[in-house]
Amino acid sequence: MKSVLRVALSFSFLYSGVSYAVCSCPGGTGSPEDRLETYDKVFVGAKTKGRPWGCGSERSHTTVFLVTEVFKGVELGEEVTVLHDTNTDECGRRYANTEHLVYTDGETTLCDPGGAVFESEAEIEDLRDLVD
Repeated sequence: MKSVLRVALSFSFLYSGVSYAVCSCPGGTGSPEDRLETYDKVFVGAKTKGRPWGCGSERSHTTVFLVTEVFKGVELGEEVTVLHDTNTDECGRRYANTEHLVYTDGETTLCDPGGAVFESEAEIEDLRDLVD
């Protein structure tokens, strides 16, 4: 069980017959050191492919990353597949065709840290300092 609370809560509101959902990520994601300890795999990777997985309301996506920088749990050049929902109202995460800082235990949500490299430069520097 993870030491950091990573719970995604979804609230539905009914307005004029239309249901709206709101993603909420209680708690914080902790320091870079805490995050490095919490997740099984931490790396920078280039998105190589993504595809739907499952069907209907259980539909999720898989995204494959080619690891370009290692912080924990992977090898340089390894392809890592991550499962995620893409419905951002329910804390799903979408990955653009770029490099990302990824924290994962096999699945990711919007509540997990990380993101596009151009938005995560300071965090990547912190991680480099921790693993060097």
